[in-house]
Amino acid sequence: MTDSHQRVVAAFDVDGTLTTRDCVTPFLRRTVGLHAGLALVRRPFSVSKALVRRDRDSIKATVCTAFAGVDGATVDAQGATFAKEIERRWLRTDTFARLQQHRKLGHAVVLVSASLDPYLIPFGSSLGATTVICTELERDLYGVLTGRLTGPNCRGPEKVRRLEHW
Repeated sequence: MTDSHQRVVAAFDVDGTLTTRDCVTPFLRRTVGLHAGLALVRRPFSVSKALVRRDRDSIKATVCTAFAGVDGATVDAQGATFAKEIERRWLRTDTFARLQQHRKLGHAVVLVSASLDPYLIPFGSSLGATTVICTELERDLYGVLTGRLTGPNCRGPEKVRRLEHW
């Protein structure tokens, strides 16, 4: 039984939970394409080391360097289109039904994911999420992507830390 002053929070992962598949890789293919692969090839030592350690966070940060110099508004527009495709093609109906049930009960619905903000924010908005906590691409003062993440990849313990901070 919950205290009437406590807020119920329903947190949902995205890739493989709300969706039937990973969404990051197809988004990277559509937005930066071969540049993502080139980003890996340009750093063979660090990528090899990350692969040996199974350090997915370092690999993701390296791949995201392919966004350096790209207009953020363009990527956001591609993200909004991609979010609609995720909802249309890869949304798991069972998990989405549970999300809707939480919304109907007035619970705070939070998406917590290692997915990237250009598509996850519009996806969460479309689903009626209260907030979206995810991996964010860094932008400069002019909205141009820097090729860096604004913080750690939102995966594993980082998800818990960010959700508790929220």
